[in-house]
Amino acid sequence: MGQAQNHTNLLLALSIIWIYVEATTLIIIWGGDLPREVEFYLKRLEGPWGTVAALWAVGGFFLPFLYLLTNLPKREARYLLPVALWISLFRLLHLAWYVLPALGRGVGIGEVLGFLGLGLFFLQRLRNPS
Repeated sequence: MGQAQNHTNLLLALSIIWIYVEATTLIIIWGGDLPREVEFYLKRLEGPWGTVAALWAVGGFFLPFLYLLTNLPKREARYLLPVALWISLFRLLHLAWYVLPALGRGVGIGEVLGFLGLGLFFLQRLRNPS
């Protein structure tokens, strides 16, 4: 097995585990009808945050999942980097989905610049690890 195939399979497995944990947590909390915990999801599933959640589910899991099932990233590592960056971008979106509604704020220029700066910092660290 090639190194690209190993990395692709690892990223695919981590994506599956991640969505499984997220979905299971939602189902357990929603099914248990725990008022404080359900309120957490209610804040994040109404208004524009509901759209962000749908975008996150489709763009952060389903599209990369389908791409990682193909043979293209398994054969050549250069096809794996764009999907890894894509997944990282959606992890930042997921982090914003968790944090910003608790602050009672929407997404403003400060939040966008903060997450963009964080993403650029990680990209810079990828290029120059020392």
